[in-house]
Amino acid sequence: MTADSVLGKLEYDQDFSPFTGNEIPSAQWVLDQVSTGATDVYVTGMTWNSTGNTLTLERNDGFTITENINITNIDGDITISGKTIGDSIFKTWAQWYRYDNSIYTVTPVSTPVKVGVQFTGDTFSDNSKGFTYSAGTLTFNGSETQQQFHLTVSMAAEASANNQLYDFWIAVNGVQLNNIVIANELGTKKESISLTGIVPLGPGDYMELYIRNNTANKDILLNSINFSAIQI
Repeated sequence: MTADSVLGKLEYDQDFSPFTGNEIPSAQWVLDQVSTGATDVYVTGMTWNSTGNTLTLERNDGFTITENINITNIDGDITISGKTIGDSIFKTWAQWYRYDNSIYTVTPVSTPVKVGVQFTGDTFSDNSKGFTYSAGTLTFNGSETQQQFHLTVSMAAEASANNQLYDFWIAVNGVQLNNIVIANELGTKKESISLTGIVPLGPGDYMELYIRNNTANKDILLNSINFSAIQI
């Protein structure tokens, strides 16, 4: 991580003094003493000295301060002189989707079928960060263990016959997650289905979406599907 990563995360209004006491000892940093009359005071630039382990912060009112800084836990929050600041620069996320009325064969009855395998053409979002995707498998490439993610799956689906009870769930490393599973009875009319939950992921962990028909050997038509994972 470079010190530039902190840019934009230290923005406060005049009613809040972000650092006090020994955290950043310069009294001039306390924003209620700023004499510029600016409505907002924020960091505009910074210089990191890796040899001296110092960070020089530059504010929009022309004030600068140089302090000894330790930055830790770079895959989640940033800790600066005892102040923890959440920073999305280090967070990861991913999305894959398809819109093509794919018919998934779910036979024999009560047999799980992985979504994304029977067909090609899934779209892996270019905005994804920290993940790779292949044939229905979304793999986390982060370096830290136990990173929490909010998972969301939304679908439009219909069955090839009425009164078909389907299970939908997300599996991590091939194991079904009990907190992200739903049962839904479908017929020949299109319906919306959604799954959501929170799951910890570590390096190399992978996620997959499964469907199972518990009623009969009747296929399911997925008109559309959107799968996303966002670090929290």
